[in-house]
Amino acid sequence: MGKKGKGSYHHARTESMILEKLGTLFALGHVKDPRVERVTLTGVKLSPDSAFATVYYFLGVELEPEERDGVRDALDEAAPFLRHQLGSTLRIKHMPVLRFKFDDSIEYGARIEDALRQIQAERDESDNSNEDA
Repeated sequence: MGKKGKGSYHHARTESMILEKLGTLFALGHVKDPRVERVTLTGVKLSPDSAFATVYYFLGVELEPEERDGVRDALDEAAPFLRHQLGSTLRIKHMPVLRFKFDDSIEYGARIEDALRQIQAERDESDNSNEDA
């Protein structure tokens, strides 16, 4: 395997370790801000140079836009603390800067699923009306 394959394995492993450790920090209540209580971390993506780690999160409940912004602000405020905690426990030469991004893929998937259900219901209704004719 060439250098690229080895590097991508290292990236994936580092992403996994960061996600696991951050999840533990959140689960154990190390982030004291109540705005992050409903945060679920869904993934980590390192930049190609490993200088930045984008941490994707999801909220278990639907919030108003200003509340969602408050959660992002709380995560951004906690980022230096979390980075320090990661640096003290993970063996990574250069700890990446953490950036938090809302993971809208779950909501997007739910909207697609709802649209498919609606299409199926309309087909079922159409089939039933054709049988009655």
